[in-house]
Parts: sequence; structure tokens; C-alpha cells
Amino acid sequence: MTMRTLVRAQLRSEIRDKTILARSLPFVGVVLLLFAFAFDPDRGVLSRIAPGLWWVTTTFAAMFIYVRDAHNKRESGFIAQFGIDGSTLFVARIIVNSLLTGVVTVTSGLLVVFLFSPDIENIFALIVIAVLTTVSLSTIGAIYSPLIARLHDSGQLLSLVVIPILLPCLLAAIRATEAAMSGATGECWQWISLIAIFVILFGAAGALAADSLED
Repeated sequence: MTMRTLVRAQLRSEIRDKTILARSLPFVGVVLLLFAFAFDPDRGVLSRIAPGLWWVTTTFAAMFIYVRDAHNKRESGFIAQFGIDGSTLFVARIIVNSLLTGVVTVTSGLLVVFLFSPDIENIFALIVIAVLTTVSLSTIGAIYSPLIARLHDSGQLLSLVVIPILLPCLLAAIRATEAAMSGATGECWQWISLIAIFVILFGAAGALAADSLED
């Protein structure tokens, strides 16, 4: 079985489950609308907290995707039937998670811009931040979703385990976004470099432990 076939099969599973349409995107919309109504836009509070709202909302919405992955038992069938090695399955899971989380990231970002009207000085840096942070979120989700798949209340456990580990990367993404919106180019790329380091570390750790994750 090729990587493309495996990714396609997992994406079909997501289309059937409709996790993004039924859970992640409604969550993003409700949370951001609540903040939009809760704060007075004339005071400039919304534009100041926009970076934090973007990434915190995206992170929690992405948890629905990774919980679905943890509940998905079809992967065990793939491994048993086709002899897929752990590293291939790990990379495929990152790709699928990145595609799905990317939809949430873009939707959340567009809503933040529409509702909060923050100043954006460096769009290119924001795109780089969005891509790297999305991959970082997806990699952590790919590492921990199979670990807790067989446990009771795996959804709650996944959030409790993943979010503290993601916290340094999440904080770096928020600070990088703040710098990109304010035009502090030097500071922005320093934070982006830190996010890239997290992506490399998470990816390397997951690749090394890929076979153990599926046992």
C-alpha cells in the first residue's frame, strides 16, 4: 500500500465522520463570536488579543480531529492486512492531520481578521507561522492519538496530555503572530525559528518511536 493510498483512505474516513464540519468549525465560530460580542471593539481589546485567540481556538478545535483519530480503529486493520510499518503510518497521519488542521487554522484566521480587524504588517510571515504551527500541532496529535486509543475516555486524556506539551510551541506561535501583525520583523523570525525547531524535534521523536506507537 502506497502513502497516497493510505492518506486517501484516512481522508475518506474523515469525510464520513464529518468531524470538521460537525465539531471543529462550529467550535471555532462559536468561540470567536462570543469574544466578538463580549469585548468592546472601540477599546482595541479585540485587536490586541487576536493572535492569542487565533491559536488557542485553533488548538482546541484541532483536538476534535485528533480525538477522532484516536477513536478510529480502521488503522489497526490496515496494519494487520497490509503490513504497514509504523513510520509510514506516522507520516501518513501527520499529512492527514495537517490537511484537516489546516482547514481549521485558515478558517479561524479568517474569522479573526473579519471579526477583530487586527493590523497585519507581514502577511508572508503569518503564512509561514500558520504552516509551521499547523504541522507542529498535527505531529503531536499523530504521536499521542495512538497511545491513548485503547484507553477509556481517550478524548479527555488526549487534551490533557497534548495541550501541556504543545504549550511552548503555542506560546511561540502567539508571540510570532503578534510580531508579524505589528511589523517587528526581526523578533517575528526569531519566534518562527523556534517553532521550526519544535517541528523538527517532534517529528524526529515521533519517527524514532513510530513502531512502538502502534504496538
